[in-house]
Amino acid sequence: MLAYTVVGNQNAAALGAASGIVKVETPATTRRAYIFKWTVGPEGIVATDNQFSINIKRQSTAGTWTAATPSPLDEEDAVSLCVGGSNSTAAGTAGVILMSVGINSRAGYTDVSVPGAEFVVASTSAAGIIMEFGVVSAGTDLMTGTLFFWE
Repeated sequence: MLAYTVVGNQNAAALGAASGIVKVETPATTRRAYIFKWTVGPEGIVATDNQFSINIKRQSTAGTWTAATPSPLDEEDAVSLCVGGSNSTAAGTAGVILMSVGINSRAGYTDVSVPGAEFVVASTSAAGIIMEFGVVSAGTDLMTGTLFFWE
């Protein structure tokens, strides 16, 4: 399988249109994406301790995102058939929360899936998996998220 990353960022905001950090989505294709690792952390210096929850969630419609082109981990691999997004401004139709984790704004977090237990993006047009802020205690710190996936 070919492996890729997609990187996005977003200022902390409670659940809503502007809470999405990064996503992987399947366009009109029969290709699935398997997210095997994800990471999130602060971008730059964070002045105060704030607590967030980060959700990994399914989506069934795209919403509005800034385009983020997936990059192959091996530069000789083909271009990804999936699309990426960063910094959502309008929420798509979200489904179930697959994972939620609490973090401090000064710390990062990395999750690596056990082989065979990856987050799978359905091969349906506009289906995707997003990383978003859930609960935000305070602050609007800029956080960067990266999704590692293969297809």
